[in-house]
Amino acid sequence: MKQRHRILVYDGDGETTHVSDLQQEFELISSASPESLQEFASTNLFDVVLIHLPIFSWRQDNEIEKLNGLATRLPVIVLSDHWELDAVKHCGKLGVHSVLDCAEGYEKKLSAISSAARFGGFRHLLAEAEKPLATLSPRMRKAFDLILASFPNVQSICELSTSLRTHRRCLEREFRKTFGLSYVQFIRVLCMYESWRLMQYTGLDNSEIALSLQYREETHFARDCRKVFDLNPTQLRQLYEQDFFDLLKKSFLDAK
Repeated sequence: MKQRHRILVYDGDGETTHVSDLQQEFELISSASPESLQEFASTNLFDVVLIHLPIFSWRQDNEIEKLNGLATRLPVIVLSDHWELDAVKHCGKLGVHSVLDCAEGYEKKLSAISSAARFGGFRHLLAEAEKPLATLSPRMRKAFDLILASFPNVQSICELSTSLRTHRRCLEREFRKTFGLSYVQFIRVLCMYESWRLMQYTGLDNSEIALSLQYREETHFARDCRKVFDLNPTQLRQLYEQDFFDLLKKSFLDAK
């Protein structure tokens, strides 16, 4: 039986109808107050924080500022019935993953949570590599944000360097200096992590995972697994988290 992402939920009006339809996909744990939300989040046992605020206005400075500490620990998604653009912009500055209208359909909410969980996973991956986001240079952080925004349809190193207004060779050197990896190797690390994460948290089979990661054929996905880990996808699926990270570090993150 697959694990399910654990979502920490705080509902500002005390109702659960806004998120109840997500129970079929995720394990939802409710928090009674913003204070207990912070306490729960500090345990680091959750993948995403989901907050419902009936009215989300820039005037709610205290409510918005409370999100600051949360967003540094876990990806935060805000659901609101009525929101103002200034409040959304403020959330972006605080690192909140996304703000959604409650009227959005189920698929949009599902996509946002899946994206937030992926971001949390990638942030965990960097921390395991002893390269937490807070230590990255502004350009590397921007590069990471651009990669995450389009993943798995990531830009080539030339396209990314154009987006960052820098020379391709300079960007490649900075990737090697920061991660000990080329840009292509770094993207492969993210793909392998995401494939393992999907194996653990979803019911997707190997061919579906390969397709979701934009591999043209499952054999290409299997080839990369063997190249990186000397394992086939089925063997990769059986790895526990610590075993996976130990193997990943040996294969890539310790490479120079």
